[in-house]
Amino acid sequence: MEDDRVAILEAQLSQAKLIAEEADKKYEEVARKLVLMEQDLERSEEKVEMNESKIVELEEELRVVGNNLKSLEVSEEKVWQGVWSGEGNAGSVANPVPVYRERVQTRIRCENVAVWWQVSCLGRFLG
Repeated sequence: MEDDRVAILEAQLSQAKLIAEEADKKYEEVARKLVLMEQDLERSEEKVEMNESKIVELEEELRVVGNNLKSLEVSEEKVWQGVWSGEGNAGSVANPVPVYRERVQTRIRCENVAVWWQVSCLGRFLG
C-alpha cells in the first residue's frame, strides 16, 4: 500500500515536472514575442515621428505653392484688366487672341505643375 502511494506520488511529480517545463517553454516564447513587439513598437514610433515631420514640411511646401499660384492668378488678372482696358502695347490691344492663348497655356502649365507637385508630395509621403 505504501509502495502504491509512492508510485502514485512519483507519477504525479513526473507529470507536474512536465507541466512546469511546458509552462516555462510557453513563458519563454511569450517573453520572446514581447521583446519583438516592443522593438516593432519602437520602430513604428520612430516612423510616426519621421512622417509627422514630413507632413509638416509638405504642408509648408503646399502652402508656399498655393501662395505662388494665387500670386500668378492675381498677376494674370491684372494683365487681363490691362489688355481689356486698352493698357499695354498696341499689339496686345489690337489682337488680344494671341495674348489670351499664351495666358491660357501658361495657366494650364502652372496648374499641371501644381497637380504634379501635389501628387509627388503624396507619393513621397506614402512611399
